[in-house]
Amino acid sequence: MTDDQRQAFTIRITTANPTEMVVVLYDITLAYIDDMQKSIGAKDHNEVKTYAAKIRACITELMNSLNLEYEISGNLMSLYRFCLRELVKAELRLSDMELQNIKNVILPLRDSYMEVAKKNPAGPVMGNTQTVVTGMTYGKTDVETHVNDHSASRGFYI
Repeated sequence: MTDDQRQAFTIRITTANPTEMVVVLYDITLAYIDDMQKSIGAKDHNEVKTYAAKIRACITELMNSLNLEYEISGNLMSLYRFCLRELVKAELRLSDMELQNIKNVILPLRDSYMEVAKKNPAGPVMGNTQTVVTGMTYGKTDVETHVNDHSASRGFYI
């Protein structure tokens, strides 16, 4: 994951409602899968292990966020367990096919959650955060991000 991707995810997290947080987690998972696929292609075993651990952490977080009082949560849990099994196979076999299987599960779920997020009236999960403004400056192709820090606490109430 590039520094620009990491920064974009950070900005999205600070402004996301609860459903959008799940979408962001899916997007982070997909970014790590892409990174792991590149590592498998390069036969870099250490990076494969690193990205597998990050993907596993994302999927585990998705599992932990489920409200098991609802029937659909059991179905999602089964899908996440399948993804974890495929991840182990991909890591052991250094195989891209299993990672594609994970993508085939995650992408439709991400798209579904994105549709639900559009209808979720809840505000951002994080409160008292920095205001981030992105705008065009100095030319047609230069984009600059400005952070307005109205509070010294930066997300923490003191």
